[in-house]
Formats: sequence, C-alpha cells, structure tokens
Amino acid sequence: MKTFKNVILPRIPEGEEEISRWREALLELNEELRLQVYEDIYKIYNKSKMRCSKSNAQAIPNDTNTTILYNTVHFDTLNEYDPANGRFTATEEGYYQVNVALLSENIAWDIGEEFTCRLYKNGEKYSERYYAALIAGTYLINNHLSNSILLSEGDYIEVLVYHTQGGDVGIYPYSFHNYFSVSRI
Repeated sequence: MKTFKNVILPRIPEGEEEISRWREALLELNEELRLQVYEDIYKIYNKSKMRCSKSNAQAIPNDTNTTILYNTVHFDTLNEYDPANGRFTATEEGYYQVNVALLSENIAWDIGEEFTCRLYKNGEKYSERYYAALIAGTYLINNHLSNSILLSEGDYIEVLVYHTQGGDVGIYPYSFHNYFSVSRI
C-alpha cells in the first residue's frame, strides 16, 4: 500500500463506483496541489520589497544617535515600513538585503569629525559605515550602507545617523541621495 497526501492507494480500482470515488479523490488532491502551487508562486512574486526616501529636512543633534524618518514611500508591497517611526518591521522570516544612503547638508567639518550611518535591528546596532572628515572645509557628506540581515517575523530595522560636528547637522532634503530600501532575498 502507498499513501500520498493521506490517500491510501492499495490497488487499482475496480467497478464504476470505485473508479468514480477514486476520480473524485484525485480531483480533490489535484485541487489541493494546484492551490499549493499558486500559494508558492504568490510568495515568490510577492516577497517583501520596500523603498522610501527623504525629501524633507531633518536636524540631527550632535553626538546623538538619531533615527532617520524617511517621509516618502515609493513602494511597500507588504506595508512593513512606518514613516512615523522610521521602522521596517518584517512580516515574514527570511534574509533581507538592505541599502541606505544619507547626504548631509553643506556644512563646515573639521578633520576627524564623523558622520556615521548605522543600521539597527530591534534597537541594537547591527552594522555601520563610519565616515570621518579627512580635510577641514565646508562640504556635503554622502554616506552609504549595504548589508544582508536575517529577520524573524516581527523583527524591525531602522536607520540611525550619528555625527560629531559640534552642532545640529541637517539631512539634505534630496530624495535621490537619502533612501532606505529593503528586499527579501
């Protein structure tokens, strides 16, 4: 005897009634398999994908980790990003690719002052891209971060920036240079 999806196949059916019962069982099984295939395809094509950008100014206080609040959501297939708190919360477990870019305003920097982009997972630092000014002068700083991360359902990630310029540093309000994107891989 063989079992497939809780259907016992002991022998070849005999008689019209038995053949009819087998046919109905196979049709039901085929429908179950078809639905499973459709569900799997749906999951493949409807993976988590999100991209947002920042087109408004945000002041970052000196010597303070500050969450970046990306205000424009370009797409968010599973509604996982909350622009009110800057958090992306995973609705499914899996590996995610994260890309971040930040552009400071045009401001005076001294040698050694930092403008660091950080990725936090559930409130803890996961990775960062450190930048320290190599020359004194007035200029923009563009910082990028890219990483893969394993998230469980309900885990959240957010982008923080930290600097030691001495005063408030603004995030330049230009969406092409200030973005946060997350894709389940």
